[in-house]
Amino acid sequence: SLINITFKILNSPKKSPIPVICVGNIYLGGTGKTPLVKEIFNIAKSLKKNPAIIKKYHHYLQDEIKMLKKTGTVFECSSRSKGIIDSANDNYDVAILDDGFQDYTINPNFSILCFNSQQLLGNGFIIPSGPLRESLNAISRANCIIINGNKNLEFENKILEKAGKKNIHIFYSKYKIEDIKNLYNTKMIAFAGIGNPSNFFNLLKENNLNVEKTFSFPDHHYYTKKDFEFHIEDCVQATIKTINTLESTVVDYGSGSGLLGVVIKILNPNKEVFLIERNLRKHQFQKYVLTKLGIKGITPIHEDVINFSLDKKYTVCTKAFATIKKTLLMTKNKENIKNYLFLKKNDGNTERELLEAKPLIYDYKMHRYLCQNVKMTVIEVNDN
Repeated sequence: SLINITFKILNSPKKSPIPVICVGNIYLGGTGKTPLVKEIFNIAKSLKKNPAIIKKYHHYLQDEIKMLKKTGTVFECSSRSKGIIDSANDNYDVAILDDGFQDYTINPNFSILCFNSQQLLGNGFIIPSGPLRESLNAISRANCIIINGNKNLEFENKILEKAGKKNIHIFYSKYKIEDIKNLYNTKMIAFAGIGNPSNFFNLLKENNLNVEKTFSFPDHHYYTKKDFEFHIEDCVQATIKTINTLESTVVDYGSGSGLLGVVIKILNPNKEVFLIERNLRKHQFQKYVLTKLGIKGITPIHEDVINFSLDKKYTVCTKAFATIKKTLLMTKNKENIKNYLFLKKNDGNTERELLEAKPLIYDYKMHRYLCQNVKMTVIEVNDN
């Protein structure tokens, strides 16, 4: 367009004092630029170079800046050109740009475009109609393509077609979870504030990790006290909604922090509460919190749900533990369970969970409520 041409003329590239490697994308976020920048930095160091990372200042990118500073020196400036000059003046001999493929004030020595195999080009349209910063024709400016994920020959052919006569190299990358052995046999809640949270959640599931619940936040989300207050308020509202359904003994199944059981005890001081957690570290955390808060009448037990039982009637409550069906199957031989309380979002996923579990359910009620404008529900399942 005329606007783009004018912009390029007014921002003609200047010669850089040191070699510049640009890691960018044309898809709006979530393509793995920053992890690749870290890897290139480490490769440059292994080649006896003195690299610096260049990042244009944006107030909402401080999470990335902090992460990159753990790798090496980061020049965060109002313009990338200034960052390159400053790094050269400080005797760095390679500048690695985290983003900047659309910055026409710079003429990189080598440009890398990143894609993710799960999103690729989305609907193929440019912002605001789609997720692309510019069209696929931009590939002609790249020297190398990195696709994170599975091999895709159809997309490779599309890239080569757009590259024309230019000899462009295509490589694939895969994310690897560090210390993954420590995560096996552990129930977990996953939350992410990145460009495409689903990519992170899928990575965990592809590695056979036991992810019970996921929470998605906007890209570069700054986690606040309010995020955690939501879960406290959720437990409070759920308890108030179901206070007349609780047996005198309540068992919290694997909620990790034991938050639900703690809230029930605070709101119902006469109830006896057990926190069942098979993960030793989470169990020890529960004991620490109960000691710090000075709460009596809650018993944390390091045990698998399948092996736990009581010789008296009790209510089972769960939050981010397992699906309704899975929980019912694990406890189907527990004669003293009077009822179950499942804290869930009031959405399509919960409806599908409930439909899947209906053959196992004698009777149930849904107690709906709003928690900070989020539709939630407690599904009360009666065992007999």
